[in-house]
Amino acid sequence: MDEFKDIKRLWNSKNTLGIPNLEQIRIVINNYQRKKKRNAFLLTALFILCGIAFILILLLHKPLLWTTTFGEILISMGFILGMILKLNTLKRIKNIELKPNIDFLEDLIKDSVRNKSKINWHLIITVLLLAIGYGFFIYEEIKDNKFELTLSYFGIAIFTFAMYFVFRPFIKRSSKKKIQKMIDEIIRLK
Repeated sequence: MDEFKDIKRLWNSKNTLGIPNLEQIRIVINNYQRKKKRNAFLLTALFILCGIAFILILLLHKPLLWTTTFGEILISMGFILGMILKLNTLKRIKNIELKPNIDFLEDLIKDSVRNKSKINWHLIITVLLLAIGYGFFIYEEIKDNKFELTLSYFGIAIFTFAMYFVFRPFIKRSSKKKIQKMIDEIIRLK
């Protein structure tokens, strides 16, 4: 990350020799922002489609037990909270696009240098609501077979832990690699 400090120092210096073409830097930054925005829109659209599919299931399925209704409520709360998170992500991306490139790069470096990430309680609660709600939702269908019941709940637990302890760190590492790739492109422009 010392290389970025060199770019910043060059960028802010009065000496214009050796400074990369600002238009090229702008293109690299805009490409990164466009990819990030596209991915956020795709994930939001997929989340909305899953919510619509769930609404269709609710309309077609008539629950017999209170557990199914309780599961539907928990899943609905999870979808609502998830939708709020997705819309906030899109809003944050839009606000980031409005920043000047220098401020954007500085914020990006601050975020990538920070070793400890803040715990996102909203994400944890959303995943837990969806997982627990799904557990209650399927209970009516599998309550008679203890093996299916145990296997299903074990699968839900493994899925929840894998999402938080495997998938989430993988996405963070992937995001840091993309940021580093963008910074390396800017360094190559020198």
